[in-house]
Amino acid sequence: AGAQTPKTITWNGVANWLAEMDLSKYVETFQEHEVADVDVVRELSENDLKEMGISAIGARRKIMVGVKSLKEGNVVNVLL
Repeated sequence: AGAQTPKTITWNGVANWLAEMDLSKYVETFQEHEVADVDVVRELSENDLKEMGISAIGARRKIMVGVKSLKEGNVVNVLL
């Protein structure tokens, strides 16, 4: 298998990112903890999510999949 081209991900803010995963209910939590920009989100760990009070395992898993794709993808920050 050859090297895959990184997927292009458009970053349009944490609220939109969470909404794409049907996790809009966590927007306030991210804001409270000042987790807003893509560089901060990209570095989130599962432990960070627990500390933020996101206790639902399913939500944490979805968020971590999203974080992984931000790390591996080619992020286009449309907010800049």
